[in-house]
Amino acid sequence: MSMHLFTCSRQLASNVGYLEAICDTFVQFLATLLIRFLEEMSSL
Repeated sequence: MSMHLFTCSRQLASNVGYLEAICDTFVQFLATLLIRFLEEMSSL
């Protein structure tokens, strides 16, 4: 039983890490877009 719980929690942890990686990439993408947008606005 505890072994199953351990495997389950390990799988959950790896899923969370996967989600965090996606979130980091998404945030970096948004930050890049925002910076480009601000540069476009300031150059006008």
